[in-house]
Amino acid sequence: MLSSSKRYLSPPFRVFGLVLFLAPGSFANAQSPNDYLKAGDLAADITVQIMTSDFSGKNFSRKVGAGTIIDDSGIVVTCSHVLGTHFKVRVRLVNGNQYACEVLGRFPEHDLAVLKFEPKEKLKAAPKLHEGLLAPDSPAICLGYPRGKLDMVPAYVKLYLPDAGINLLAKGTPVIIFDGNIEPGYSGGPLMTLKGGIVGVVFGKNRESGKGLAIPIRILKADLKRIEEAGGKIEEPPPKNAK
Repeated sequence: MLSSSKRYLSPPFRVFGLVLFLAPGSFANAQSPNDYLKAGDLAADITVQIMTSDFSGKNFSRKVGAGTIIDDSGIVVTCSHVLGTHFKVRVRLVNGNQYACEVLGRFPEHDLAVLKFEPKEKLKAAPKLHEGLLAPDSPAICLGYPRGKLDMVPAYVKLYLPDAGINLLAKGTPVIIFDGNIEPGYSGGPLMTLKGGIVGVVFGKNRESGKGLAIPIRILKADLKRIEEAGGKIEEPPPKNAK
């Protein structure tokens, strides 16, 4: 299932094991370890590394963030802040293959961005974009690329806030609050149920509580509709100093 030649998930599963054995009152009572392994195997295929270039457009950083493949034609969602003042953007798949991307739309008011690349291989995509609200304490997982390596942490969906009042986001933007030991590099990655439904796009965590934050899928779907209505791409000015 998680062959060493294909995956980079052994460190997070060691962490996962510690959670299971040290906190049997939480994850151990919810699902079996195998449920998390199966979900992680699926999520690894749809979680990409986002790489952005410097001013020259030639040198790419591998320690930027994550993205989620939401369509097997090469559509990826990530966070707007992951792109920053991007010049060129690439995605790196779990198998190591890299592809240049174009930005179809950026929505900084929701901290979302949608990318497109032309795959030369068959892709797996998120099997379901889940708009419904989950019950409190529903088990989930998060994947990202902290320190430039694919990582997974188990999570619990805790709360849905209709308006979180976060300065980064437009007023009235809802947020999913979850327990999960995320760190820089998870932004843009999926918050996924153990059955494979993507419920949110991770964009950060609360510094005081340590709880994770994700944009609900219904916000992403609304932004995808805006791209569709614009003819498939929302043009934006080129970044300053771009060559």
